[in-house]
Amino acid sequence: MSSFRPRIYCADAFADLEGLITERCAAIITDPPYSERTHKGSSALTTIPYASISHAQAEEIGRTFARVCVGWVCVFCDHTMIDTWSRALASSRRYVFAPIACVTIGRTVRIRGDGPASWTDYLIVSRHRTKEFSQWGALPGAYVGTRGTAPASERERQAGDKSDALMAAIVRDYTRPGDLVVDPFAGSGTTGAASVSLRRRFLGLEIDPDRARTSDRRIGDFYDSMSWLYPETKRYG
Repeated sequence: MSSFRPRIYCADAFADLEGLITERCAAIITDPPYSERTHKGSSALTTIPYASISHAQAEEIGRTFARVCVGWVCVFCDHTMIDTWSRALASSRRYVFAPIACVTIGRTVRIRGDGPASWTDYLIVSRHRTKEFSQWGALPGAYVGTRGTAPASERERQAGDKSDALMAAIVRDYTRPGDLVVDPFAGSGTTGAASVSLRRRFLGLEIDPDRARTSDRRIGDFYDSMSWLYPETKRYG
């Protein structure tokens, strides 16, 4: 994909990721399924329409991320998977940073009333040990937002999707204009929309056919609406 045209393919990240990356992957920014514990804990409040990820699966795909990406790898996870993702992303001699807290104030309440609510996801980030990345610049140690009232476009997404503002901040901080951003678990295409708005190229994978089709259309429509950012390319569609 040599142009800015974003795409989300119906594909399995475990089986198809390496085959779909045909050029320099500058960053992997993704929100994969969480652990079985988190999925079970969320079932009382929301329906999460995808399977949890095991520690073995996370290690497998994490090593693939570390191998195929020349830049930053940024992976969301819950607290039970921090060590697993960190260990996987440390392969290929990558430097793994301490987990970054991504806090959404007011996101949930503890229905049982027996302790604190879960407002925090964790972002595991890693980079190669090269001069280019050692001079990247200072970045935030946390991302904090509020739940607020989601617009219709966000309410239509599935449980677990991250906000547009959060994903835009992460894409802004860990990529440069023109970079190819890859999201192997694209979901609703939030990473793709953030990439388009910031003049990054985007490739996503989504295993569910209906969601892949809907999300590909969503970011295509968004690309159309942002065509003034891309005078050097033809309009999407």
